[in-house]
Amino acid sequence: MPSFQPHQGPRLIAALRRATWRLLVPSGFVVIAAAILLHERIVPQGSARAVSGLALAFYAAGALLALRFRSIRALLACAVLAIATYLVPALSGESLSALALLLPLNIAALLLVEEFALETVAWWAGMIASQIIMVAVAARGENAGLLAWINHPLLGASSNGLPQLATLAYAGVSAIFVVRYLLNGNTVEGGLFWCTVAGWLGFADSGSRTAFAVYMAAAALVLCASLIETSYLLAYQDELTRLPGRRAFNETISRLEAPYVIAVVDVDHFKKFNDTFGHDTGDQVLRMVGSRLAEVEGGGKAFRCGGEEFAVVFRNAVADEVAEHMELLRASIEASMFTVRGPDRSQRRRQERRFRHRPRRTRPAKVSTRVTVSIGVADPFEGEAVQEVIRRADQALYWAKERGRNRVEMAEEGSEIVLS
Repeated sequence: MPSFQPHQGPRLIAALRRATWRLLVPSGFVVIAAAILLHERIVPQGSARAVSGLALAFYAAGALLALRFRSIRALLACAVLAIATYLVPALSGESLSALALLLPLNIAALLLVEEFALETVAWWAGMIASQIIMVAVAARGENAGLLAWINHPLLGASSNGLPQLATLAYAGVSAIFVVRYLLNGNTVEGGLFWCTVAGWLGFADSGSRTAFAVYMAAAALVLCASLIETSYLLAYQDELTRLPGRRAFNETISRLEAPYVIAVVDVDHFKKFNDTFGHDTGDQVLRMVGSRLAEVEGGGKAFRCGGEEFAVVFRNAVADEVAEHMELLRASIEASMFTVRGPDRSQRRRQERRFRHRPRRTRPAKVSTRVTVSIGVADPFEGEAVQEVIRRADQALYWAKERGRNRVEMAEEGSEIVLS
């Protein structure tokens, strides 16, 4: 696996802060708003049925969105939470405790579901139906006591109406979703984290069916918001680097007003690097460059325009200042050591490597190399169109490559190049 050196600590902390903020907004605010509504008694205590109906309507809307974007996890999450919302008013005692325990476990089990695979819906429906039947049978009078173990205290007396076993389940599942979100930034999984939190809060307030209904309505809104955010990211965010993509760049430059600066960035010798070390390693290079561009100083906003080409837009800036920031960026990328497997690695398909009778090459030594970028910078002259500014930034990038690469060049008025 590639590794980057040195000094990743501050960047990791900054990335963690950004991910935490994205996890909190907007889904976290929805759950917090639900807690405030209940704390301030804005929602009447006798409105549980009306709020539950509203929550079920939200889940129906979320299911339609999930089908539209083929998110099986979101679809099944809507189904699980809607069933819980419908059943809670009719349950009590040990059967209610069983539902409180099963809810986080079923949400966690969604991680086992492959997205975009409709065939998983059938076995999932069967699993949920079997759980409902088992709880109903165990809750019957002649079977009283079968579910008593759920309410058994593990760490002393319980401080609320939620069984301690269920509390541990909610805490563990919530931690899993937080870690996964910080690692992959999946918006649906971030939404499932807040749905787990909402279920936790709803069951913890065992004395109020209205509180549970409010939290379930919040969970439904969270799922809808996560699906809408997913659709936005599909349209405007580059999946590999997590930077805004070409469409976002085009919309940004269409609204630019002077003064502004556009910097065009290109990874040096990327095709050769890709051919030598493989496309997976090439993707790692693009992720690294994208992460550095996202941290550029001076208020710049980075975009991936395609392939190994990036752009950074600075509003209310001048080219001289931006060139200094881009030089710091260039030096930061150059200073990062990139470690990969050697270029003479096995070229056989992975399936072939599974057969032991076939000769296997010795694992080659790791190779350390450096990634560099060339950068062209341009700002507009009076009355100049943004497309002309981009053209001159491309010209400056061309001169940076012609003059040895791994450098920053400023565009000049009226400069022309002849592309070979």
